[in-house]
Amino acid sequence: SLGESLSFALPAPCDAAEMQAWIAALPARANSGDIYASLEPARLG
Repeated sequence: SLGESLSFALPAPCDAAEMQAWIAALPARANSGDIYASLEPARLG
């Protein structure tokens, strides 16, 4: 289903403003879900 990949969607670290813009651009059907984060940038790749 939409948003259930259990993986990082962005290829590199981002700040709060970038994350807010990414979430705001999601389609209306993506009205719930989880946000995964890592303090280790190497885990994103």
